[in-house]
Amino acid sequence: MKKIACLSLLLSAVSCSVMALPAWVSSVEADNPQLIFGVASGSTVEQAKRNALLDIAGKFNHQVEEQLSQLVRQQDGINSQALKLETHTLIKPVDLSHYQFDQIEQEGDLFWARAALERAPFAQQQKLRWQTKDAQLRPLLKPYSAEQWSLKETIYYPSVVAAMQQQWSTIQQLSVLDSPPPVSEIKRYMAYQNDLANSERLAVVQLYAQAADEVLALVKETLSAQQLRSIEVAKQAQSGISLEQQFDCVQDSREAYLCELHLNVVSLDQGQVLGQANYFAKGRDYRSEQNARQKALTSLKLNWQRLSLSQWLNIDTPINL
Repeated sequence: MKKIACLSLLLSAVSCSVMALPAWVSSVEADNPQLIFGVASGSTVEQAKRNALLDIAGKFNHQVEEQLSQLVRQQDGINSQALKLETHTLIKPVDLSHYQFDQIEQEGDLFWARAALERAPFAQQQKLRWQTKDAQLRPLLKPYSAEQWSLKETIYYPSVVAAMQQQWSTIQQLSVLDSPPPVSEIKRYMAYQNDLANSERLAVVQLYAQAADEVLALVKETLSAQQLRSIEVAKQAQSGISLEQQFDCVQDSREAYLCELHLNVVSLDQGQVLGQANYFAKGRDYRSEQNARQKALTSLKLNWQRLSLSQWLNIDTPINL
């Protein structure tokens, strides 16, 4: 009986320890038109703070689809079923700003933190970010309605799509913050996304090549891997990619074949130089010069596989993401 009583007291003590919460956690303050609160615990102060921001982010992610859908459904001509597929976002703690931790307390082994985010300044910052990027995007989006893209539009395409996705996420954040852009702007972005997602009008890439067949074949393979659908070899390239190579092979003092490849890649759009990249690779083989050449090409191929099209051509993307 004594053992049972002791066990009961022990369980009671453990239960009290587990359930002990700071008073401000037990009665969480509701969000209001000025502030959004996030409350969480962690084994360290920093972890508790991060989790409190995750709590705020989670509120955005939970509310965004419902609020944006309601906003857009007020307008005629919107397919709500298609809209449901598009209204999703993932707001991360790093996206948040204009917050402070107004409560931090340790209770037992846990730290508790409360973050309070100010709606109005955060909404203003997000709206300014959206407007700034929109000004960058507008002139870039126009050519994508054409039947045939230029090389420039093809190269810029991944960064334009990424910027569009970020803009769409920002629009959704603003809808939760009771500060949405006009519905006409939301519909415009929905149309942009649809056009970009369904478009396959990639540029015909012309290669002006002063290069060996094996080098040209590697370049074609690299461009095809970047989803460039049609590649033509031309005598001159006002719009395309110009290649110039120097492939030198010698035998060294140990009678091994040593081949060095220098390749200059210049991208042109209507005679305008978009970018220029220089590549160097070498191969060494005791059996044959051909093997040494192939090793140099393999080295180049492995390097290129890690690069995006804009990186391969050494072209700065037009949008600062």
